[in-house]
Amino acid sequence: MEKFIGDRHSWLLGDSGYPQEPWLMTPIRNALPGSLERRYTDSHIQTRNCVERCIGVLKGRFLWLSNVFRYSPEKVGNTANACAILHNICEAARLDFNLEMLPLQDTDNHLE
Repeated sequence: MEKFIGDRHSWLLGDSGYPQEPWLMTPIRNALPGSLERRYTDSHIQTRNCVERCIGVLKGRFLWLSNVFRYSPEKVGNTANACAILHNICEAARLDFNLEMLPLQDTDNHLE
């Protein structure tokens, strides 16, 4: 299994609708109970479920994350990371986060 991002120990997780790739980990279909393949598949499913719940929470708080982005993968990744950080700050401080609380920026780069 190849690492997806440089020297970081990370891979992409996909569901069983995708083929196994060097950069994409998918569950093993029909893995026998008690086998190493079944343990891998169970761990994979639990991890993906956790990730999907996190994404759902972020999309609930930042509704625009449900949109289709026409930006580079790097910019979308940075945006998602920023949302996760803002979410964690709000959770730690027990604050509701509302985008209407933020100052808007007009086309002349002036804050309102």
